[in-house]
Formats: sequence, structure tokens, C-alpha cells
Amino acid sequence: MPVSGKRHEDAMLRLFRIENGFIREVDTEDQNLKQALHQADWIDAHEPDEEERDLLQSLLRTDLPESNEVEEIEASARCFVDQAGMHVHALFLAPSEGRHTTVTVACILQPKRLITIRDEDTADFRLLRMRARRGQVESHSASE
Repeated sequence: MPVSGKRHEDAMLRLFRIENGFIREVDTEDQNLKQALHQADWIDAHEPDEEERDLLQSLLRTDLPESNEVEEIEASARCFVDQAGMHVHALFLAPSEGRHTTVTVACILQPKRLITIRDEDTADFRLLRMRARRGQVESHSASE
């Protein structure tokens, strides 16, 4: 359902909880988004707007990486640890105009939460969301 007033399919922030050993998408329509963010085990930010970035930055108590920072190719910039958690900038394949390109996804792993930040949708994320909706993704913690 809508997040930040958008249709579910167009939502920029998707929240997931681990319930009874399975990842489940959270319907935030009837919840306070800030409260739902604090309770989420996985926050998937797809092209977050300024308001959503501000919410995430206040939750993390740090600045989110900008697109150009995520695209950084130096190995030392792809994986590091700071006060917000462990940061990994990973490459995913994505189709583009009949060819495949790589899309960088910024992942921030905290003790009780995973945050993914990306500018493009990928088949991997669509498949994971579909499986989560069907109760097919088993997990017992955000770090699994």
C-alpha cells in the first residue's frame, strides 16, 4: 500500500519485518512512517525523495550516500564501517535497452536492521519482494 502517498508499486521506501522466521512487507498506510522505520528489519529505499532521505538520515544519525558516492569504483570506498554501521556498495545486473548494465546498491548493515539504497530497480529486488509477499523468504535476523 502507499508509502509517502504513492501507490505500492511506485513506493520509494519499502519496509520489511521478520515475523515468525519469514520476511514480510509492512503496510505503512495506517502507521506513522517514522515509527514504522524504527521497527523495520529491512528498509529498501528506491530513489528516495528529499523527505524520505531526511527521515532515513535522522534514523541513521548520519548522511546517506549520494548517487555519485555510491558509484565510486575504488575498492576502499565500496566497503567500510562507521557509526551508522557496515557499508557495502554492491553491483547488481540490470537490463537496459536490450543490454545488461551494472547498478550499484548501497547497503548499510546495522545490528538490527539492513538499509538498501538504490537509484534503479533490479530483477533481484523485484523477485525478493515477490517472494517476501508470498512468505517464501526465511530469515531470523537482519544480518542473515
